Amino acid sequence: ANHTGSVALTQGIIDAGEQITVSEGGRTVNFLTQKGKSVEQTLNDLSTAISDAGLSIDLIRPYPPVTGGGVPQAISFRHKEFGSDLTFQVASNTAGLVSDVANTSVTVENGTDVAGEINGEISTGKGQVLTGDDGSGTAEGIKVRYSGESLPPGGNAGTVTFSQNSLTFQIGANGDEHSEISLRSMKTNDLGRGENNSSNFKSLSEILVLNADQAQDAIRVIDQAIEEVNATRGKMGAFQKNNLESNLNYLRIAHENAISSESVIRDADMAEEMATFTRNQIMMEASTSMMAQANQNSMTVLKLIG
Repeated sequence: ANHTGSVALTQGIIDAGEQITVSEGGRTVNFLTQKGKSVEQTLNDLSTAISDAGLSIDLIRPYPPVTGGGVPQAISFRHKEFGSDLTFQVASNTAGLVSDVANTSVTVENGTDVAGEINGEISTGKGQVLTGDDGSGTAEGIKVRYSGESLPPGGNAGTVTFSQNSLTFQIGANGDEHSEISLRSMKTNDLGRGENNSSNFKSLSEILVLNADQAQDAIRVIDQAIEEVNATRGKMGAFQKNNLESNLNYLRIAHENAISSESVIRDADMAEEMATFTRNQIMMEASTSMMAQANQNSMTVLKLIG
């Protein structure tokens, strides 16, 4: 539920001492403007008063914000909750500021409950929440929340798909590297749902062909079931190709890179060991040569003495 005044709040209205009354949920705010305060300051004070009183009402401010504090602004209220059960009352001294008639309270029209179907089954909307009715089958007890704040163009917000009991595949070495897929039920009582037909067949399991009309309706339900099976097969194929096979190729490449890196490291180690071996061999040969030279000098001295 929301309401916007037809007359903008001006500095003149503020200085004249305007009284604005807002009532909701058994609580009431009687707000009196103060002379000398700007339009922006006055609206801020009104918003604070509504919040402090515990009303489930928002004072809607323009976006982008008005830069000039004295620029006239229309006053717009909106209930924080959504649905046909919620409403509030507003009044003002100046006609059109928030109420059409001066000093006369106006009751803001109730909001709208969300409406729709879940899995083609009847569901009940209350506020923003759509709930599957008792006995409706697969949708029983399921709740879907519409987060929009206004009626979408054409009244249709679109579709939503959700699933449970998904299959999880580990596709990498780390714990968070996994992929999931959920498959719909392929039971006959879950296929062909939502197909309008004069025989009131709710699913593939209920079809009969006792007369021509039932046969035609059965064909439509069967076609719907075939489309659902094909869609599931396509989903499985896409998951296999885009998730499993692509990750398998990635792992193959990673494995090849790891083997190549290991080979490079091993080759580097062999080169280092060969260099060390050659150095040690040179040192040993040099030591042997020096010892031989030293022994030869000793023999020469002995010969001279003898």
